Amino acid sequence: MLTIEQMKKNGCHDGQIRSDDTVHNGGWYNLAGEKIGWGDLSKEDLTRLAKNLDDTLIILSEHDSFWTFVTKNPGPTGAFSSTSEKEKNPGLEYLWQKARYIVQDKQILFVSDYDKQYQDYTRRITREKAKAVLS
Repeated sequence: MLTIEQMKKNGCHDGQIRSDDTVHNGGWYNLAGEKIGWGDLSKEDLTRLAKNLDDTLIILSEHDSFWTFVTKNPGPTGAFSSTSEKEKNPGLEYLWQKARYIVQDKQILFVSDYDKQYQDYTRRITREKAKAVLS
């Protein structure tokens, strides 16, 4: 099962900031539905992860991986927010419904039922296909 240690070995660290991000403050999840980290991911990060990971990485937007679960927010940023326990493991059904990217089998899958334009280094799949991929 994918861990934050495997992400670190591939140059991705929890809370990282990238000036050329493709994913901004995204949540990183494994196939057990566990949140293993969060942060920006660049095209280079995604490409490196697709090349090197033997496990599945599910990436959600900042909103779907954090703000949806905030129960108390004392300020304008999320720095001192409290979140529900579901943030750490919202379940696979939630993940396939909200996934933005899936890195699996040496591919970067961009999940969307609507967007027809996508990056040249990804392959677009629908939510229904994401469900099948993650099942």
